[in-house]
Amino acid sequence: MVGCRFVSVAPENSGAAIRDERHRRMAKLYFYYASMNAGKSTNLLQADFNYRERGMATMLFTAAIDDRFAAGTITSRIGLSAPATTFDAGMNIAACVLDRHAEATVACV
Repeated sequence: MVGCRFVSVAPENSGAAIRDERHRRMAKLYFYYASMNAGKSTNLLQADFNYRERGMATMLFTAAIDDRFAAGTITSRIGLSAPATTFDAGMNIAACVLDRHAEATVACV
């Protein structure tokens, strides 16, 4: 799972606001890896649900060659699933995220 969260920014009237302006654009990268059947997809889908439950937009991606359950779908073995954008070697994921973020704030990718 790759999770991006924007760090909190200091209030505009504080002296730290200028310094924190750089951090507003920074995201945190969480990289999860584990053996098969360790619950990685389940954790991803739970995080997606938690962000959406709070009214925050998310973007899910899956490899175009992964069609084990259905193309463009992330599915856990316990039955949870969610639609996802498929990507391949030629896709610019950063541009895709920036395009969506221009429409509405994306809280997690």
